[in-house]
Amino acid sequence: MEKGARTRVLTAVVLIAVLGAGVVLGMALHGEAPPAAAAVSSSSQDADSAGRPRRQPLYMQVAPTDAQKAKLDSLLHQNREAMRAITDELHKQFAPRYDTLNREYRARYDARVDSLFTQTIAAMRKVLTREQAAKWDSLRARADSARAEDRRRGDRRSGERGAGDRGAGDRGSRDRD
Repeated sequence: MEKGARTRVLTAVVLIAVLGAGVVLGMALHGEAPPAAAAVSSSSQDADSAGRPRRQPLYMQVAPTDAQKAKLDSLLHQNREAMRAITDELHKQFAPRYDTLNREYRARYDARVDSLFTQTIAAMRKVLTREQAAKWDSLRARADSARAEDRRRGDRRSGERGAGDRGAGDRGSRDRD
């Protein structure tokens, strides 16, 4: 190969490698908070594990009293602990045969978690006043609608829109109420 042609090929390879490295680095950093956002959330309670600002639970948008907040937070804590117990129990039961029993596992898990989620929502509604519950229901319906539209479009990250809690058929994070 001629020296000039070899130089052009080598230059093209280096440029492609640099472009590829930039794409990989960009993809790796995509989930991280921008430096300005990370600096704003100084407390670990104000940020998630990746340093992104935490979303405010939907029930906070209905202006609950301090007593209501304490009860709602307690219900959500109980919900998370119960969900962990379900997950741990089923992981121990199904882990050795996971590949062959994944469908059965998901059916049992989903049914129990949906039931737990429905019970938690009902208990949380009892803590709120009638007006707060109506506003919260409206916010949840709007969030569910936005997620359904995102899913219809194929957007897998619809939960990042700040929508809040999930509907009974949604398998996303449910501790955002």
